[in-house]
Amino acid sequence: LCTVCPLHTNSAVGSTSLADCKCDVGHTIAHNGRSCITCGVGTYKNTVGDGECTPCQAGEYNSELGAVSCLGCPANTLSAERSSALTDCKCVAAYTADSDGVACNACVAGTYKSEAGSAACTTCPQNTGSYAGSNKLADCVCSIGMDGSERVCSTCVVGEYVEVADPEKCTPCATGTYNAIAGSTFCADCPSHTMSAEGSSAVTACKCVAGYTADE
Repeated sequence: LCTVCPLHTNSAVGSTSLADCKCDVGHTIAHNGRSCITCGVGTYKNTVGDGECTPCQAGEYNSELGAVSCLGCPANTLSAERSSALTDCKCVAAYTADSDGVACNACVAGTYKSEAGSAACTTCPQNTGSYAGSNKLADCVCSIGMDGSERVCSTCVVGEYVEVADPEKCTPCATGTYNAIAGSTFCADCPSHTMSAEGSSAVTACKCVAGYTADE
């Protein structure tokens, strides 16, 4: 007559001793070394034997006792190691959602979010903007046509323009050009055979060069 293995253990066909009874998957050896206990939430075990239950990794969770695997968090969320609930999966920085435990969406352009969680993204300061998915205040840079050299974004004045390659600095119009519109991204060329001084703000600043004349 064969003897049944203890609770939460199993043995191979033809086993001849109690020592052949090993802990089932989802169970580990108890501290007394004589019985097997169920793996707790936030852990799993997918092998037979006396090995320990393995904690779920960051980005995973498990809410069931005796699990053989952990579940992955939704998109753009992260959980701590040994997490035991879907709601432990929280939006990573630069992403937001209505609640914890759901897939998160990137912060829209003009906003940022530097901390994990489902909180709303923060709007960039006045006259600044950011790309979608920004994760810090420093990602908010002066909007085109604004000067941020004084750490406050202000509109570039007439006679100046802002380059797309350097959007936080207003540059005076070069000689031979002018700009009469504040916040412009370019300066217009003077008419033929005329020249203007650097930083000119009106077409009337374009004067005939030597050897040329024009009607008043």
